[in-house]
Amino acid sequence: MRKERFLKIKLLKAILTAYIAMAIIIAGLNYGYFDQVNPETASLINWFWHFYENWAKTIFIIIGSFLTLQVVNKSARTHMRKRNLQGFIVFAVIVHLIGPALLNNSELYLFSMPLPCKNPCVFNQFFG
Repeated sequence: MRKERFLKIKLLKAILTAYIAMAIIIAGLNYGYFDQVNPETASLINWFWHFYENWAKTIFIIIGSFLTLQVVNKSARTHMRKRNLQGFIVFAVIVHLIGPALLNNSELYLFSMPLPCKNPCVFNQFFG
């Protein structure tokens, strides 16, 4: 039992590390390298970024949440944490998978989370 819990925690750490590393690499490619390549490569980078943002992140969220649910102890405090993780899974599936598929808009997640703005003037028009 203890060894199984230890393995799940190690897997959670590996998922978190991969999640962060891929986010940095893919966002770096999309925001830093995108304008310097030919249109075919730019299109491929953009497709890969949207795939990561919608599908890969959702898979990481679901697997990580289920592993966390299995690792946490049972108490009144963790009951609310479990409910929050369940809601997070549902929200991730709606925002990253169902919504973009129904609306044919792979950038739907941009409206549900704060991200850095490439053009601060656009941001200031609404909030400045």
